[in-house]
Order: sequence, then C-alpha cells, then structure tokens
Amino acid sequence: SYPASNYWSNRIYEITGRGGFFIHNKVEGMPDYIPQFEYGKEKEMIKYYLEHEEEREELRMIQFEKCPTYDDRIKELIKLLKNYYEKSE
Repeated sequence: SYPASNYWSNRIYEITGRGGFFIHNKVEGMPDYIPQFEYGKEKEMIKYYLEHEEEREELRMIQFEKCPTYDDRIKELIKLLKNYYEKSE
C-alpha cells in the first residue's frame, strides 16, 4: 500500500487480536508495539523476526494484549459522548 500519514488498515487489529504477529511499513501515529519498516526493507525485518523466534513471540503477546477490543472501543465512545453532552449543556 502507498504510505499515508496516520492511516493503516484494520488488518492490524484483526491479526493481533487473534494472536498473530504483525509488522507494517512506517506510518506516522502507528502504535509503538507494531514493528515498522522503511519501504524496501521489509525482507530484512521478516528475516530478522524469523531468526529471532523468542523476541517475535514476546512481541506477538504484547501486540495481542494491547490490541483494543470492541468493548474497549465502545467504552471509549461512551466516555466521549458523555463528555460532549456534559459540555453542551
């Protein structure tokens, strides 16, 4: 995909939320627990994590634990709506 500031696919959450390991090209604003590579350097990063299984597994668990759930997002939305309505009264 083409680099775009502050944009990434929902695949990050689909993959990490199911316990998969995820790397991505550098994107401004992306969570710091997602390893990011410069375009053209993805093969190097893939090779690195394939050769460092323990590090990959540790990071995979961090990604899984930090991945927001629908419940997390709904709670955040409710909080934002409450704040909005309290300010507008």
